[in-house]
Amino acid sequence: MDLWTKSLLGATAAAVIGYVAIVYGGCALDAHCHLRKCASARNTCGVVYDNSDATPAR
Repeated sequence: MDLWTKSLLGATAAAVIGYVAIVYGGCALDAHCHLRKCASARNTCGVVYDNSDATPAR
């Protein structure tokens, strides 16, 4: 592997890790945010925001 390929792989890995850290790390700090399970119930497929305590309209 040459230097250019290693650089591109490193940048891609950093981008993926950064995205996961921002999305799932931000969800961990919010009480209304939950991780959604896949149909197989083993893997995490996404993020769900629970807004059950919405304020009524005035």
